[in-house]
Amino acid sequence: MDREQAKNYAKGQIESYLTQKGIDVSKNFHCLNPGHKDRDPSMSFDKMRNQVHCFGCGATYDIFDLMGLDYGLTQPKEKFSKAYEVLGVQIDSFLQGKTQPQSKKTQHIKKEQPHEYIAEFKRWHADINRSDYLQRRGISGEIINRFQVGYCADWKSPTSPKMKPKPVIIIPTSPSSYIARSVNPNEPKQYRFMKVGNVRLFNREALGNEQKPVFVVEGEIDAFSVIEAGGEAVALGSTSNIRLLLDACKEKTPASPLIICLDNDEAGRKAAESLKTELDKLHIPCIIKPVPIGKDPNDCLVSSRERLTDFLREAEQEAFSVAERIKDSVSDKISGYDTSGYAIHESGVYAEKSSGETTRICPIAVIPSAIMENISSGVEKIELSFYKNSHWKSVICERATAASYSRIIDLANHGLEVNSENAKAMVKYISAFTACNYNKMPHYRSVSHMGWVDDQKEFMPYHTGICFDGEENYKQLYQSIAQAGTLQDWVDFVSPLRSNIYLRMMMAASFASPLIEPLSALPFVFHLWGGSGVGKTVALSVAMSIWGNPRAGAMVRSMNQTINSMLSTAAFLNSIPFAGDELQTIKNKWSGNFDQLVMCLTEGSDRGRMNYDKVNEIKSWHCAFLFTGEEPCTKATSGGGVKNRVIEVECREKVIENGNQVMNFICDNYGHAGIKYVEYIKGKHENIRQAFQKYFSEIIQATDTTDKQAASAALMAVADALSRKLFFQNERPLTIDDLKPFLFSGKEVDASERAYSYILDTIARNHAKFTLENTGNPYGEIWGKYDDDGNCFINKTVLSELLEKAGFDFDAVKRKWTEKGYLLRNSQGKMFHYTTCFGIKSQYIKLLMPE
Repeated sequence: MDREQAKNYAKGQIESYLTQKGIDVSKNFHCLNPGHKDRDPSMSFDKMRNQVHCFGCGATYDIFDLMGLDYGLTQPKEKFSKAYEVLGVQIDSFLQGKTQPQSKKTQHIKKEQPHEYIAEFKRWHADINRSDYLQRRGISGEIINRFQVGYCADWKSPTSPKMKPKPVIIIPTSPSSYIARSVNPNEPKQYRFMKVGNVRLFNREALGNEQKPVFVVEGEIDAFSVIEAGGEAVALGSTSNIRLLLDACKEKTPASPLIICLDNDEAGRKAAESLKTELDKLHIPCIIKPVPIGKDPNDCLVSSRERLTDFLREAEQEAFSVAERIKDSVSDKISGYDTSGYAIHESGVYAEKSSGETTRICPIAVIPSAIMENISSGVEKIELSFYKNSHWKSVICERATAASYSRIIDLANHGLEVNSENAKAMVKYISAFTACNYNKMPHYRSVSHMGWVDDQKEFMPYHTGICFDGEENYKQLYQSIAQAGTLQDWVDFVSPLRSNIYLRMMMAASFASPLIEPLSALPFVFHLWGGSGVGKTVALSVAMSIWGNPRAGAMVRSMNQTINSMLSTAAFLNSIPFAGDELQTIKNKWSGNFDQLVMCLTEGSDRGRMNYDKVNEIKSWHCAFLFTGEEPCTKATSGGGVKNRVIEVECREKVIENGNQVMNFICDNYGHAGIKYVEYIKGKHENIRQAFQKYFSEIIQATDTTDKQAASAALMAVADALSRKLFFQNERPLTIDDLKPFLFSGKEVDASERAYSYILDTIARNHAKFTLENTGNPYGEIWGKYDDDGNCFINKTVLSELLEKAGFDFDAVKRKWTEKGYLLRNSQGKMFHYTTCFGIKSQYIKLLMPE
């Protein structure tokens, strides 16, 4: 068949494909979108269009999209090829490698997509016999061929062209990524393993193996060793990639138990415990089993293949026992708990009567499984675990919700089988179970925000010892604080971009955000503004790639949201910067004046609110606000408090030249710098405070700016110095001369100075309203007159109206005007002069007119 026939045939096979995956397409099923934690089945099959659609997240997939999701493919050609392979479709032109000529537009787009190394993999694999490195490590040709492992005698890193060629083993991890393992035993540790492309789990598809448990190891060669000895394994690549495994498990629960077999050293043991803790939270069965001899599975294989084989069989048997226990998981779940008055089975929860009769109060097993105490608010929450669709799920809610007949029904949205009929019985059961087992249940500390916690000792989400209990409210943003790609690739790519002062200052403001709370500083706004097309949004995205996914809607947010939404988001981020793009989109909402918005955001706390039954917790935050826009966010009439809290930078030249290329890169490489940065500044708060004070003093001495402006600038200077030390060692320091042009002077901040300048300009523009002109008679409206010394009398009402029109208040500035000698008192010391101007007697203000 031709291409079009093949495409249409493949699309028509989606129903059969879903059925083979165990999905009943006659009813709603759980969303297949990895980023959507679908607690209620919200995806359905559209037979007319041969697509699946989720009414929860809006995702729509056809057969080719599903191939991409199931096999980790991103390119259309890969998806089509895999679909035809799985469905057994034969296309002569496709198999012969015929391709259609590409348009210039298509060719341009292709350049910006991740480079594929399929041809290189084939060439390198053909040369594998030129090295016996893997054979010496105990790896057979069967394993080498299965994973298309190759050899390159003169390999150079694509991202480090100055690197000298060296012989390496090539281990593909995806069509666009691989590991280059040096075969030189004397290679420095940092260059022994080189990652090219996105960081990925090696052999991730093994998580779907239903036949045997899966070993989780650190290195790819360790995975080869386990498979060589008859097991199955996935490799993290590094213990820092644990989140990749957790994300994969969240997307799709492993079909078999996991055996954590990380390196036999202190770092490996700590990582194994941390991983098990996180897997336990996901209710994924796992055990920790380090190899009996050697540092890792490959050491064990080289020392004794028989010993490794026996170890694998024993570990698998133990894991199988775990799997068997899961089959009777309800009994295991309630083991050790007092269930007096209730019987809990896989078929549900039953209330027992004294007569021996039972009444089912819930059709699924539900168990209060943990107590969480929020360390910020002190509010206790309860985790309810329930057995549904052959596996355990959980929902976290406030204890008041689980104790209320009306509020517990809200948990039905999360999959708990509760309704108006059984709500009362469920509340009674949960209360009784918790009361009997409160001290037996696990207790966790939790937080509902990111950033510094536990007296600034730990930083969320990088600390695994504290649970996050607010994911339902900030699910998308929480998931955006993640990692992709590699830190070194990010540093190498971003470093040359920082030669632009605007981008460097934006990044300095981003790095400064976690310093605000430890240094007891105030939140501030960094606003980058200028004409369209200069790269402001790309610069903002680069600054946010420090912390996570910089895509629009992820870490970078549109400013088109309500003030309550902004404040809630700031409270959630807490110490991580708030990034808002295109400030001018909400100009009309704020009547063209952002003063109130700036003050609300930089106060650092929300106003108190009250529900009908309680006073809500007052939210607070300690972050920097990074904005972009096409105009300044302060006006000439803005209050001094507003000017003080904003550092405004006008783009007078392009920030980034190739915006598309930069966005494509940072959307695949992000989040690692934030982890390293936070780990470094932990416990160094006093040293950082001293550096901050030094910069602050130097800025105050070198400029005529205010203390608050100097504090914000000093934060950025310290943050830039720290980032240079960690990531950009070859850069020159950010100097005070670099910062000075962007700081408001004391006069620019002082509202009384700006009001006085405005009135002087107004008097100069209206000279005729203070003179008799040539006729000797007043002409038109008269505001006042000049005295013999050249000073000006101006009508008090006129002055007040002029100031009010410009956004100033006379009563607010008159005292400072008097102190500075701008307002001249009368002989009795009064501010008002009751005098006559051109025959009109009234109250006038006498202003000093500069010479």
